[in-house]
Amino acid sequence: MLIAASADLAGITVRDSFARGMALANAATPPFHLAHGIFATTGMPGARNTISGLVIRGNDVSGLGSAGTVAGIGVHVATVSGAAPGDGALISGNTFRTLATRDTYPNVGTAVAVDFGTDDLLGVPLTASSGVSVTGNTYVDARAGVIAYATASSVVELAASFANVPWLVVNVGRNATVDALALGRHATSNLLTGFVDTTGYSATIQAAVDASQASAEIRPTVHVFAESPILSKGVQLLGPRAGEDGRTRDPLTGEATVALGLRIRTEGAILDGVTVTNPGGTAIHADQNAASAVVRNVRVLTARRGVALDRAQSATVVQSLVQDIEEDAIAAGSDAGTLISSDDVVSVALIQDNEVVDANVGANGYTQFSLVSRNVFRDYPDIDLGAGIAGALLDSIVELNTVQNYARGAGVLLTGAPNRPLTRDTAFRCNSFLDSYFGILIEITQTSAEGVLVRGNTITGNAIGALNQPPFLLDAKQNSWGCAARPGNPGCDVAGQNVAFALFLTAVPDCSTCTLDSDCDDGLFCNGAETCDDVIDQCLPGTPPTCTLGSADPQCNVATCDQLFGCVAIPLTDGTVCDLGTTCSVSEACSTGSCVAPAGALDDDGDGICNADDGRPNCDFPLSIERGRVVRNTGNARYTRKVVAKASFLAPTGSPSQFDISAPITVRVRDGGTLAVDATFQTAVCKSRRGIVSCKSPDRRFNLRVKPFRPRDNSGLQILTVTLRGLDTGPSFLAPLSIQLQHGAGISRTGSIASCQTAPGLLRCAP
Repeated sequence: MLIAASADLAGITVRDSFARGMALANAATPPFHLAHGIFATTGMPGARNTISGLVIRGNDVSGLGSAGTVAGIGVHVATVSGAAPGDGALISGNTFRTLATRDTYPNVGTAVAVDFGTDDLLGVPLTASSGVSVTGNTYVDARAGVIAYATASSVVELAASFANVPWLVVNVGRNATVDALALGRHATSNLLTGFVDTTGYSATIQAAVDASQASAEIRPTVHVFAESPILSKGVQLLGPRAGEDGRTRDPLTGEATVALGLRIRTEGAILDGVTVTNPGGTAIHADQNAASAVVRNVRVLTARRGVALDRAQSATVVQSLVQDIEEDAIAAGSDAGTLISSDDVVSVALIQDNEVVDANVGANGYTQFSLVSRNVFRDYPDIDLGAGIAGALLDSIVELNTVQNYARGAGVLLTGAPNRPLTRDTAFRCNSFLDSYFGILIEITQTSAEGVLVRGNTITGNAIGALNQPPFLLDAKQNSWGCAARPGNPGCDVAGQNVAFALFLTAVPDCSTCTLDSDCDDGLFCNGAETCDDVIDQCLPGTPPTCTLGSADPQCNVATCDQLFGCVAIPLTDGTVCDLGTTCSVSEACSTGSCVAPAGALDDDGDGICNADDGRPNCDFPLSIERGRVVRNTGNARYTRKVVAKASFLAPTGSPSQFDISAPITVRVRDGGTLAVDATFQTAVCKSRRGIVSCKSPDRRFNLRVKPFRPRDNSGLQILTVTLRGLDTGPSFLAPLSIQLQHGAGISRTGSIASCQTAPGLLRCAP
């Protein structure tokens, strides 16, 4: 039926009609060998009129076209115009059956085709139609249900409306609204062959793949797809859970499940966020040569083999869960089962961050320059010999994996095969081989272990930690065997024959990857200097330092290691009894890390009897204070209060009262309140040069300087400056400010200044 005019058409209805057995609409134009049931358009190319209010309802269209030569189209409308779905055209309640396909669009069997709104003089579409509603139709035996190039339009069709229709809806230009929920189980593609800026809705994953260009994103819905798709193009199959770790996500929130396995037969295929099962078969299989295949965030449940990327030259399996597998859970590379090497595919594989549960072999294959890292292989209860990691591994790294509970199996199993080379030049480092029958098992057929290193692993809880059946020695130094003692001691695994295990680690190793010693520095001084083992690129622990007191008073300090500052002397509690060696009735006590004698224990007159016992506690050696200042804490976490003072005194060179550093020097500062600061300078921290004495405490908080008033002044006038920092002295700020200087053979000099001014947090004294 043809609906056409050179004028606008409005309000036309086609209903309850039959269109059957049409073979060819226009024999003169082979590229458009189309057989139409109903065809509606207006005007001429470049000069179109519009169709509005068109109703196509209740019609039966079937048997159109001739397979391979003429394509059948049930309803084909163009130049439709409407503001909302149905204003331009309503296509509803029709039945479309058996529409033949010639080759590709526009020559595919299509039930409903909504075409352009305007075109140029050559008939090339310029704008889409508008205001079309497609709903409530039945589609049987056609390549496509609806192909719509329309704006302000909608397609609402139930999943039960389609039977043997691979392409449910093709939304050209993504202008129409498609009720994806009503379509039920389907897979979308964002990059169809022959279309630009289009989303296709297909009944199966395979139909979506077949309709797509390479690199298209195929997105199945949350349903079970009872099919076995073949990825023959480099598409991305992205489930609803794409990007979510397959090991940890909750499957109850929805999965797209491929129930009969999936095959990869092209380069660049990516699987992400789907669940795949195939009881008795292989779940994911690269069974034909492919340059690369990526499997990530996938859940593989119940299969004979799990992820078998046998023919992928580059194989990636990451963040996936593989469970209940009879043979290999994850495999890469293949020798094709032949003795010749020309048909081998030796994969470069990345197998990382996966969890394998109840599989005979966790990771297996024929690989080179590969990384097997951070996986968990666990809980294989069968009595068959199983293994967490096996295969022919060449120039590879196996690190940071955990293999646990292979009751009759091994964490690592190396065995030779007649059609593959032996494992060689591979490091097994920083793995945990736990609670299996063997931690490491090397069978007699592995006749060499050239370049095979076993370093920094934790091997514990196994019946036999390591067993090497061939006559060569397995290099298994620097591993932890479960206890601080050597293998074979109580609590340690057994290192069987032909296993070189010394030197062994006495604790679980630090498994930080490194290239230089600097990579291993944990920033903690007290752990010692960590080093990098350049053979296995793993960090070895350092030797903690032995700390000494240095120049600190051993009676009043203890040596300890501080992670930030290194070896430091920690003062004992003030008041701890100490002994300066003077016989006296008054005891000395520790104060801020130094043994200090109270006034009574001093010998100011130098007669060998302390002040408390000879009745002469003070000799008159004056100290003239010129100025002084006391500053409060700033409020920070550290103590920042300080005392700064300048004073003078007479101490002629050669006199009994001369100033020297032959004995400890003590400075005591007091104010009229509660200020009490004592600073002692041991002889080791004082230096004298050209008559100038300088003293600095080891922590540089206390400084004292004494110099002659003039270099050639014979009067002996000395100028004293003292700075005491880092104090916690309380809130006292009251005049007068007093200073006592003790030095030499019992010389005690005392002075004070009362002309002081107070300010918030400050005491300033000057004449």
